[in-house]
Amino acid sequence: MKTFDQRHAHEADDDEDDMVEIDRATERIPKKKLLKVMGELNSNKAPDGKNAERMSKTKNTTPLEKKLKQPKSERVSYRQESVGIAVMEYVQNLLYEDADVSGADIVPTFVEATVSPDLRRVVLFWIPMRLGSENQTVGKRKVEALKNRLTRQERWVRRSVTQHLNLKFKQQKEAKAEEARTLFEDEMKWLDEV
Repeated sequence: MKTFDQRHAHEADDDEDDMVEIDRATERIPKKKLLKVMGELNSNKAPDGKNAERMSKTKNTTPLEKKLKQPKSERVSYRQESVGIAVMEYVQNLLYEDADVSGADIVPTFVEATVSPDLRRVVLFWIPMRLGSENQTVGKRKVEALKNRLTRQERWVRRSVTQHLNLKFKQQKEAKAEEARTLFEDEMKWLDEV
């Protein structure tokens, strides 16, 4: 049995001859129509005209705009918390051992660790504490000396944390004294408000 193409192969295609050929390259476009088309192509321009309020802003029609993300500081993942605790405990022990060797009587006691979501940045909050003494008041000069000692030891601490804790990244550690805060104090403030 023959196919349709085989049966009608001898017939001529006369249907296309009836159409008038239009050369689109030399065709003149009215100015209004041209401006309208050009306006639609310009995505940076705000829509105007009759349909302006009905036009929805889609991904293709709006220019690229940077949208600010709201930080979610209260949401801390388990990974962040566990890395923060591990780094805080290790650095605390490291600085206690260093104070024993060097004979320093004032050491930083870390009260909180804040870890960035990508685990690359760790901020340790500390308060100064005297070793083996009941009197915990520390003068401003001693606090400044302790702060300077912490900044000098930052590279050494970072290197030893990276060597001893099997973490993927070499974290940037930063110690802050002025903003030291504890979870217990935050909870107590919350209880006072209630």
